[in-house]
Amino acid sequence: MKKSLLLVVIQLFALASFSQSAAWTRSDKELVYNDCLAYLSSTHKQLNDQAKENIAICYVQEFTKKNTKEDYQSMIEPVLKRLRSATITECSKNLGIDLTAAPAPVQEAKDTDVPSKENLVGHWKEKSEDREFELSSMGTFTMMNEGKRMTGKWQVDGMKLTLFYDRFLGAKERVYDIQIYKKDNFLYTSSKGSYFNVVRVK
Repeated sequence: MKKSLLLVVIQLFALASFSQSAAWTRSDKELVYNDCLAYLSSTHKQLNDQAKENIAICYVQEFTKKNTKEDYQSMIEPVLKRLRSATITECSKNLGIDLTAAPAPVQEAKDTDVPSKENLVGHWKEKSEDREFELSSMGTFTMMNEGKRMTGKWQVDGMKLTLFYDRFLGAKERVYDIQIYKKDNFLYTSSKGSYFNVVRVK
């Protein structure tokens, strides 16, 4: 009873904190992300923090893609609970996380909510696309997209990741908005508004 009451209170607080915009904003997605984390912490305590965060990032991507903000704000708790559970189950399967597994060792490294050049360096792969890329500490990148290799330079400024693709007649610039960033994954949107979930390749 206390657990259910706590989740209802968290949900009401999230709805009251939403922006007035009809579209999903970054702050709205942060609220959905935190709502999912609170739910996971209450119902799946055996998961470590990294697993919960990976699921929550996927949850934000899937939930905001399939539901409008107006739908979310008008949902009654039983409907939201059913959708939340189904989306979390789907995300856990896609990420290979067993919701019934015993607690996994907690990683010592801490996540950061702000991307920087230092913590973006590495090999990344998009979950929903046949695309992966490597960002080097020298400011260059290599990307494999559907079997095609592309190179160029990259930079990050706050929550914006910019790639300068090499071209014969000059570099082609593309800016990606990072919505949520964690140490081993992040969610970003393209210029067309599409969402992409990226995970670090170990």
